Amino acid sequence: MSVLDALQIGVMDFDSKRPRLEFLVNTTAWNHQQGTMLQWLGWSNSMIIYNDRVASNKFVGIVYDIMQRRQVATLPMPFYSINFNGTVAVSLNFARLYVTRRDYGYAVDSPTQELERNNTCPDNDGVWLMEGIQDPANVKPRLLVSIRQVFDFVARSDLVDPITRQKYASSFTGLDTNAVRTECRHWFNHAQLNREGTKLADEECDRVTLDAVLNGFWTPTSQRCSLDVQFAGCT
Repeated sequence: MSVLDALQIGVMDFDSKRPRLEFLVNTTAWNHQQGTMLQWLGWSNSMIIYNDRVASNKFVGIVYDIMQRRQVATLPMPFYSINFNGTVAVSLNFARLYVTRRDYGYAVDSPTQELERNNTCPDNDGVWLMEGIQDPANVKPRLLVSIRQVFDFVARSDLVDPITRQKYASSFTGLDTNAVRTECRHWFNHAQLNREGTKLADEECDRVTLDAVLNGFWTPTSQRCSLDVQFAGCT
């Protein structure tokens, strides 16, 4: 797969006597596991949303009207998942995913791949939040939680279960935490919002095997969001 390989997006017309497939648009932001994240936008029966490439290594989200057969809006970042009403979206670094889990990322050039490989546990990348996507022109993405924040959290030796008050087991026992952080590449693999857009299930990959719930990173419309982070694997 290269930055030039295109995926076709189309609609199937079942109203006619013979079902007919019509191609609408191409995108070069896709992968073999999840395609281009194509889905209906909220309650609309005419608006779809998918990811696209606007430069060699830059991706965005596209809102497309299948009735008018035209693009109607652009999100400043690609999206990973959207809440049921189509008002909140989260994003991951698909270039980083191309390096760490190629089947989930979007193809990027060699210099970009090298940058991602060398940035093992970044504090300026992680899960990104886009609110108010019904007004795409005014969407300003913000970093919800960084890869480094989550790593530092689970690397602590004083974590206890909030109910039982028992200490969590840690796979860091006996390991050089700094070496794990700097010599392994860490990344978020999934970022799935719940129906209401108030909870986020996420998988971050490093050497730890631990489930943790981090509260308070995001407070949309006075509701607290919990981030359920699952750790597995290492690269």
